[in-house]
Amino acid sequence: MRWSDFMDGEGRFRVSRLRRLSTVLLLLAATACSTGTGDKPGEVSGDVATELPPVDQSAQELLDIPDTFDTFSSDSPELDASAIDDKPEGLSPPDAVETESDTQAPVCLLPPPKGEYTGTDPAVYFEEQGVTELEMAAFETMSDALLADQSIYFVTTYLADEEAYLIKSQVGTIKFTRHFTAEGPQFEVVEQTGTDPFSCRDASGYNNYEDELKAGENPLGTDYTDLGYEPDDPRVGFIEPGDHCFPSPLLRLAQLYDSPNAPDFHYGMTPFGVGSGGSHGALDVLQARVPLVISGTGIKNGIDESAEPMQVDIAPTALYMMGALPSEGRKHGVDHSATWLKWQDGNPISHVLEDGCVQPYPYVFIFLFDGLASNELVHLFEEEGNVLPAFNEIMSNGTVFRNGALAGFPTVSVPGHLSVGTGMFQGHHFFINNGFYYRSEDRLLSPGDIIAQAQEYAANPQQALDLFDFIFNPEGETLFEAAHRHFGDAVYAASVNELTLRGADYTIVDLAGMVDIREDYFELADMMSMPQLLAIIDEHAASKSILAFTSLYQTDHIGEAYGPHSDQLRAKLIELDAYLQKFLDRLDTVGIRDQSLIVLTADHGMELQDKNRTGNWGAALQSAGYEYLDPDGFGCVYLK
Repeated sequence: MRWSDFMDGEGRFRVSRLRRLSTVLLLLAATACSTGTGDKPGEVSGDVATELPPVDQSAQELLDIPDTFDTFSSDSPELDASAIDDKPEGLSPPDAVETESDTQAPVCLLPPPKGEYTGTDPAVYFEEQGVTELEMAAFETMSDALLADQSIYFVTTYLADEEAYLIKSQVGTIKFTRHFTAEGPQFEVVEQTGTDPFSCRDASGYNNYEDELKAGENPLGTDYTDLGYEPDDPRVGFIEPGDHCFPSPLLRLAQLYDSPNAPDFHYGMTPFGVGSGGSHGALDVLQARVPLVISGTGIKNGIDESAEPMQVDIAPTALYMMGALPSEGRKHGVDHSATWLKWQDGNPISHVLEDGCVQPYPYVFIFLFDGLASNELVHLFEEEGNVLPAFNEIMSNGTVFRNGALAGFPTVSVPGHLSVGTGMFQGHHFFINNGFYYRSEDRLLSPGDIIAQAQEYAANPQQALDLFDFIFNPEGETLFEAAHRHFGDAVYAASVNELTLRGADYTIVDLAGMVDIREDYFELADMMSMPQLLAIIDEHAASKSILAFTSLYQTDHIGEAYGPHSDQLRAKLIELDAYLQKFLDRLDTVGIRDQSLIVLTADHGMELQDKNRTGNWGAALQSAGYEYLDPDGFGCVYLK
């Protein structure tokens, strides 16, 4: 498929062809980026690599995006780049729109107020998640069976009768409680036996490519020549759980059980126990660390070696950088005096601003590269020369975080996307996993269900929005809803190939229609990302501010098939770099580069797996003799 397939004879994009791309494209790409697991619990799909196009296949023909093209409205006026000069320096909402921020954004971005917690009772939704005393026998038997499997490192649950959390692991057990003070959530270990399974909790652990490879061992001589690795390749190595780091484990585990759809218990994998190629979903730092780059005029240049931001910081940072002012809301579910979203778990990152007056950014562009390992991106930036010129240009003109940003738990695709798009942890936005059980409706929601109903979603894309509303925490809001609350119609909010839908003026639903399900939907989704984004810039940059969140998926698909540092992944990044170059060129063409903030990130990390140490957790669960549901076959267990 070429770009010309979507154009008329004059080089303009044809609305009718674009609208045939449906919500299915997004849902398939987002939900299929799961964990490399097969159809049965504990079983790894057999031949992931053969489902990919040949790695040496040239995508150059896909990258011939025209320098100019009409937007989706055939009668939309041409963008007058000179009109950008008339745009206010600060983002200010129109007078006719009532907003919660002041009517004028600050002329200079001021340090964000820290605020304070004004309550101690979190707005959590304890229903039937966790286990009661009556369910403890089932939990003990099933958890013991799981921990006997070589691929399972720990099992965790919420003890409903004690209002405490329990972690059982291969090396020890921890019981802890959570309470809230004026400083936020606090955790206390009330009982421990054996060794702390998370003895290293350093968010900076293995925070560079060389240290990661040096720490990896290959005790069984696992051979991956079939994936393109040489014998004794230093990239083929695995860090043992006892040597690994697990940042903020109590915070990240406890939040999961705040959702009414949380499991009765959750089993956590070893860092390397999920089949062949790469995977994610575990608690360790490499699968939780996502890239974070904040770039633009007024942003300090260089690598931040010490900061330890979190994934949930991205949404409040975007709003803060646009000039939004805080108001009362909730943080970690507790009333708080200064939040940028109605409910946020993160904080705006402001120390990256240069000294002096930095004006708000009218244009904020977030790019999420699904499953891209932070160490890989930073390594290519630092050590491999200018192999990614567009990535390098963005990273050279901003702050690159050595420690990336820490995702919540579990570290899988759908929850990670929503955490970027809402500023909330998995247990707070309620998209807790790629598949889970919706208790109140006695309904399974899983990637398999969505794929099975793909044609239904294509015929009625409104169902995608309805599904989002059905799952999403009613007390939260998306980044897009918050932007409109702060700025009204002065901002154009775009969700491009992204699962965070609600509140956006433009989503994949706007392109929906009937479409044949294609095997190359990952490639098609990525290919269509840039025409959509460039059209949005062309149509709206002269008259509105823009907040755009764009997701690309092939980095996850190839990372799972070949590993996070594979030659194939690097080849794909070179292709995607050409996409980014088109974006940068368009910013220059319309004259908004200096007013734009660019954020690069991911939904989760990625780690190479040891195919010789993969277990069968499905069989372990079944051997316990209790009835249960494990919707995604990968972590969340619900007792029947």
